Amino acid sequence: DEDLNRAFPGDPSADSHEGRLAHHLLREVRDCTTLSLHSTQSHADPFALVTTMDAAAREICPRIPVEVVVETEGFTNGRLIQQPHTVEVECGLQGSDEAAENAYHLLRAFLDATGVSDAGQAAADRKLDVFRLVEPISKPEDGDYEVYVDNFEHVEAGAAFAAVDGEKLVAERSFYPILLSAYGYRDIFGYVGERVEFQA
Repeated sequence: DEDLNRAFPGDPSADSHEGRLAHHLLREVRDCTTLSLHSTQSHADPFALVTTMDAAAREICPRIPVEVVVETEGFTNGRLIQQPHTVEVECGLQGSDEAAENAYHLLRAFLDATGVSDAGQAAADRKLDVFRLVEPISKPEDGDYEVYVDNFEHVEAGAAFAAVDGEKLVAERSFYPILLSAYGYRDIFGYVGERVEFQA
Protein backbone atom coordinates (compact mmCIF):
# COMPACT_ATOMS: atom_id res chain seq x y z
CA ASP A 1 0.00 0.00 0.00
CA GLU A 2 2.95 2.34 0.58
CA ASP A 3 6.75 2.37 0.56
CA LEU A 4 7.86 0.46 3.67
CA ASN A 5 11.03 2.55 3.81
CA ARG A 6 8.91 5.69 4.24
CA ALA A 7 6.54 4.17 6.84
CA PHE A 8 8.65 4.21 10.03
CA PRO A 9 8.06 4.39 12.95
CA GLY A 10 4.70 2.99 11.88
CA ASP A 11 1.51 2.56 13.84
CA PRO A 12 -0.17 -0.66 15.04
CA SER A 13 -3.53 0.69 13.82
CA ALA A 14 -2.28 2.19 10.53
CA ASP A 15 -4.54 1.82 7.50
CA SER A 16 -1.69 0.43 5.39
CA HIS A 17 -0.08 -2.98 5.75
CA GLU A 18 3.36 -1.33 5.62
CA GLY A 19 2.46 1.13 8.38
CA ARG A 20 1.52 -1.77 10.69
CA LEU A 21 4.54 -3.81 9.57
CA ALA A 22 6.92 -0.90 10.24
CA HIS A 23 5.63 -0.66 13.81
CA HIS A 24 6.20 -4.37 14.48
CA LEU A 25 9.55 -4.47 12.68
CA LEU A 26 10.85 -1.50 14.62
CA ARG A 27 9.89 -3.19 17.88
CA GLU A 28 12.02 -6.21 16.85
CA VAL A 29 15.14 -4.26 15.87
CA ARG A 30 15.05 -1.57 18.55
CA ASP A 31 18.39 -1.50 20.42
CA CYS A 32 19.96 -3.73 17.74
CA THR A 33 22.72 -2.88 15.30
CA THR A 34 20.86 -3.20 12.02
CA LEU A 35 21.79 -3.62 8.36
CA SER A 36 19.10 -2.42 5.92
CA LEU A 37 19.56 -3.72 2.36
CA HIS A 38 18.24 -1.90 -0.72
CA SER A 39 18.76 -1.62 -4.47
CA THR A 40 18.71 1.48 -6.63
CA GLN A 41 18.41 2.83 -10.17
CA SER A 42 21.25 5.28 -9.66
CA HIS A 43 24.53 3.42 -9.08
CA ALA A 44 25.79 -0.10 -9.77
CA ASP A 45 28.43 -0.31 -7.04
CA PRO A 46 27.38 -0.81 -3.40
CA PHE A 47 27.51 2.16 -1.07
CA ALA A 48 26.40 2.77 2.51
CA LEU A 49 24.11 5.40 3.99
CA VAL A 50 24.03 6.42 7.64
CA THR A 51 22.40 9.28 9.49
CA THR A 52 25.83 10.47 10.65
CA MET A 53 29.26 8.88 10.98
CA ASP A 54 28.66 7.92 14.60
CA ALA A 55 30.54 5.23 16.55
CA ALA A 56 28.57 2.37 14.99
CA ALA A 57 29.08 3.67 11.45
CA ARG A 58 32.79 4.20 12.07
CA GLU A 59 33.10 0.63 13.33
CA ILE A 60 31.07 -1.10 10.62
CA CYS A 61 31.41 0.83 7.36
CA PRO A 62 35.20 0.42 6.92
CA ARG A 63 34.74 -3.36 7.34
CA ILE A 64 32.05 -3.99 4.74
CA PRO A 65 32.72 -3.98 0.96
CA VAL A 66 31.84 -0.36 0.17
CA GLU A 67 34.04 2.56 -0.79
CA VAL A 68 31.47 5.33 -0.29
CA VAL A 69 29.35 6.34 2.70
CA VAL A 70 26.61 9.00 2.57
CA GLU A 71 25.42 10.93 5.61
CA THR A 72 21.67 11.50 5.30
CA GLU A 73 20.83 13.55 8.41
CA GLY A 74 17.86 15.77 7.64
CA PHE A 75 16.58 13.42 4.92
CA THR A 76 15.62 10.35 6.96
CA ASN A 77 11.93 10.97 7.66
CA GLY A 78 10.01 7.72 7.67
CA ARG A 79 13.06 5.55 7.06
CA LEU A 80 14.53 2.82 9.25
CA ILE A 81 17.93 4.54 8.95
CA GLN A 82 16.76 7.23 11.40
CA GLN A 83 16.95 4.62 14.17
CA PRO A 84 20.27 4.46 16.08
CA HIS A 85 22.91 1.92 15.00
CA THR A 86 21.42 1.39 11.54
CA VAL A 87 23.53 1.11 8.39
CA GLU A 88 21.66 1.16 5.09
CA VAL A 89 23.32 -0.21 1.98
CA GLU A 90 22.41 0.22 -1.67
CA CYS A 91 23.55 -3.13 -3.05
CA GLY A 92 23.42 -2.31 -6.75
CA LEU A 93 20.97 -1.85 -9.60
CA GLN A 94 17.40 -2.95 -9.05
CA GLY A 95 16.61 -6.43 -10.33
CA SER A 96 20.21 -7.33 -11.15
CA ASP A 97 21.98 -10.55 -10.21
CA GLU A 98 24.95 -8.42 -9.18
CA ALA A 99 22.87 -6.60 -6.55
CA ALA A 100 21.73 -9.93 -5.08
CA GLU A 101 25.32 -11.23 -4.98
CA ASN A 102 26.54 -7.98 -3.45
CA ALA A 103 23.82 -8.19 -0.80
CA TYR A 104 25.05 -11.63 0.21
CA HIS A 105 28.67 -10.47 0.62
CA LEU A 106 27.61 -7.29 2.43
CA LEU A 107 25.52 -9.30 4.87
CA ARG A 108 28.33 -11.78 5.59
CA ALA A 109 30.82 -8.96 6.14
CA PHE A 110 28.34 -7.14 8.41
CA LEU A 111 27.87 -10.27 10.53
CA ASP A 112 31.65 -10.61 10.83
CA ALA A 113 32.12 -6.90 11.61
CA THR A 114 29.55 -7.05 14.41
CA GLY A 115 30.94 -10.26 15.93
CA VAL A 116 27.93 -12.42 15.04
CA SER A 117 30.03 -14.72 12.86
CA ASP A 118 33.67 -15.23 12.05
CA ALA A 119 33.69 -16.43 8.46
CA GLY A 120 36.52 -14.16 7.38
CA GLN A 121 34.21 -12.04 5.25
CA ALA A 122 34.84 -8.70 6.96
CA ALA A 123 37.33 -6.61 5.03
CA ALA A 124 40.34 -5.00 6.59
CA ASP A 125 39.61 -1.40 7.45
CA ARG A 126 39.50 0.53 4.20
CA LYS A 127 39.62 4.18 3.27
CA LEU A 128 36.15 5.56 2.72
CA ASP A 129 34.92 8.51 0.69
CA VAL A 130 32.25 10.22 2.80
CA PHE A 131 29.60 12.54 1.39
CA ARG A 132 26.66 14.41 2.91
CA LEU A 133 23.25 15.10 1.39
CA VAL A 134 22.65 18.85 1.07
CA GLU A 135 19.37 19.26 -0.81
CA PRO A 136 17.13 17.45 -3.29
CA ILE A 137 17.19 18.26 -7.01
CA SER A 138 13.57 18.64 -8.02
CA LYS A 139 12.11 17.62 -11.35
CA PRO A 140 8.67 18.15 -12.88
CA GLU A 141 6.22 15.32 -12.40
CA ASP A 142 5.89 14.56 -16.10
CA GLY A 143 8.56 14.65 -18.74
CA ASP A 144 11.34 12.85 -20.57
CA TYR A 145 14.36 12.82 -18.26
CA GLU A 146 18.08 12.40 -18.91
CA VAL A 147 21.09 12.40 -16.57
CA TYR A 148 24.54 13.30 -17.91
CA VAL A 149 26.78 12.82 -14.87
CA ASP A 150 27.89 9.97 -12.63
CA ASN A 151 27.09 9.71 -8.95
CA PHE A 152 29.88 10.79 -6.58
CA GLU A 153 31.81 12.44 -9.44
CA HIS A 154 32.39 16.20 -9.04
CA VAL A 155 30.17 18.47 -11.17
CA GLU A 156 31.51 21.95 -11.87
CA ALA A 157 29.33 25.04 -11.61
CA GLY A 158 27.92 25.83 -15.04
CA ALA A 159 27.99 22.21 -16.26
CA ALA A 160 24.84 20.56 -17.60
CA PHE A 161 24.01 17.59 -15.38
CA ALA A 162 20.51 16.55 -16.52
CA ALA A 163 17.70 17.46 -18.89
CA VAL A 164 13.90 17.56 -18.96
CA ASP A 165 12.32 17.18 -22.40
CA GLY A 166 15.65 18.10 -23.95
CA GLU A 167 16.11 21.28 -21.91
CA LYS A 168 19.40 21.07 -20.02
CA LEU A 169 19.70 21.72 -16.31
CA VAL A 170 22.90 23.55 -15.39
CA ALA A 171 24.61 23.40 -11.99
CA GLU A 172 24.36 26.74 -10.18
CA ARG A 173 27.31 25.68 -8.02
CA SER A 174 29.71 22.77 -7.94
CA PHE A 175 28.45 19.63 -6.23
CA TYR A 176 28.63 15.85 -5.99
CA PRO A 177 25.53 14.07 -7.33
CA ILE A 178 24.08 11.44 -5.00
CA LEU A 179 21.32 8.94 -5.86
CA LEU A 180 20.95 10.80 -9.16
CA SER A 181 18.94 8.97 -11.82
CA ALA A 182 16.38 9.75 -14.49
CA TYR A 183 13.53 7.67 -13.09
CA GLY A 184 14.53 6.53 -9.59
CA TYR A 185 12.24 9.03 -7.85
CA ARG A 186 8.93 10.50 -8.95
CA ASP A 187 9.61 14.15 -8.10
CA ILE A 188 13.39 14.51 -7.73
CA PHE A 189 16.43 13.54 -9.80
CA GLY A 190 18.41 12.85 -6.62
CA TYR A 191 20.47 15.02 -4.30
CA VAL A 192 23.12 17.69 -4.24
CA GLY A 193 25.95 16.34 -2.10
CA GLU A 194 29.16 17.59 -0.58
CA ARG A 195 32.33 15.74 0.33
CA VAL A 196 33.05 15.33 4.06
CA GLU A 197 36.52 15.08 5.56
CA PHE A 198 36.68 11.77 7.39
CA GLN A 199 39.38 10.16 9.47
CA ALA A 200 38.84 6.55 10.51
